Amino acid sequence: MTDRNDDTDRRFRELIRAEFGNVAGANEPGDADPSPPFPHPSRRNVPLPDPIDYFNLSDAIDRAVPDDETEHWDPPVDASPIHLPRRAMVGGVIVAVGLLLGIAAMAGVRLPLAGGIATVACIGAGMALLLSTLPLGQGRDDGGDGAQL
Repeated sequence: MTDRNDDTDRRFRELIRAEFGNVAGANEPGDADPSPPFPHPSRRNVPLPDPIDYFNLSDAIDRAVPDDETEHWDPPVDASPIHLPRRAMVGGVIVAVGLLLGIAAMAGVRLPLAGGIATVACIGAGMALLLSTLPLGQGRDDGGDGAQL
């Protein structure tokens, strides 16, 4: 059986040598493999230039000229806080109550059937009230980002 393995190994090396030439692994066992066809890269002793040598922060700060102190922006004085309609606040409270009931039911509090129905009704009615506060007829889209000057 050893002769057959030796013949197989010899035939395999011949196939490798025929396909790829005299490369590592194509020689007889114990023979030295040929050196690679390219030399090993040598270490560079030349220092690389500093990639940001052209920029010096302290020089840039010294050359910087501050803006004129008199120019500044003041926000408009007439900015009023946003007031939600009472309907939206009631809807939010009803949704919050429904969510609290739902979380309590998931936490293990046993609610009767009326409690489950109340949970679903609170969430549904609150969402209906919140959605009813959305403006209607705002279909104009001019393709802008909404910024106003």
